[in-house]
Amino acid sequence: MRHNIYLVLTGENEHQRPRSKKLLAELKKETKPYTVVVSGLSCFNLTQNPSESSKMADYLVAQGVPRKYLVLEEESLDTLGNMVFSCALIAKLLRPDQGYNLILITEGFHMYRSRILLEQVFCSLSQKFKVNFQFKTAPTFNLSHFYWQRKIRLLLQDIKQHHHAGREVKELIMKALKIEKLYIRDHLILDLILTDVEVFSLKSYQDFQNYLFSLPIYCQKYHPQNRYDMQNSLYAKAIEHRS
Repeated sequence: MRHNIYLVLTGENEHQRPRSKKLLAELKKETKPYTVVVSGLSCFNLTQNPSESSKMADYLVAQGVPRKYLVLEEESLDTLGNMVFSCALIAKLLRPDQGYNLILITEGFHMYRSRILLEQVFCSLSQKFKVNFQFKTAPTFNLSHFYWQRKIRLLLQDIKQHHHAGREVKELIMKALKIEKLYIRDHLILDLILTDVEVFSLKSYQDFQNYLFSLPIYCQKYHPQNRYDMQNSLYAKAIEHRS
């Protein structure tokens, strides 16, 4: 029998809690022990206290999820961080003689980026152990998924084309950041990570980890020895202009 490991990403609306409720609906089907990894310190905030994962865990426990089944990841500040830090945690849980289902839970507008990053960051782990990936989409509230995804994709396409042509992208990034709703703006910024994956040719777990720790917002905390030159990073520029 495969052991189910649920990876649920924080950053949800804490009044409606779509990701938590999707997880709870999945857990009702469980007939054997499982593990829930709750991932996220905050969105670009190093001083978040308590962490978003801690608050989500408290909610889940209040809904009847046994605390012993929960593992908290409290280092990540973005989607890539969710994957890099969660992969390290999950690797410690796996045994070579046991099969696993790794089940990602987040909302639709967040799933595209999250799925791509999970499949790439966890690739070597899935090859080493018997890990199948599954993806469960939580409902989206108060957000037109298709409208905003189309708007974001068009902006990203424009930014990417100009970047490959060697032209200045600051004006395009600033245009994108004029979107009034902060959570939409942050999702646009976070999607820029997918362009950087191509720019920096990120493939292995070590590649993703080195890139992550090279981002100024993580570099402040981890002071890595091996760093990428982030001059060509669209993602790093967008985070800088965000603040």
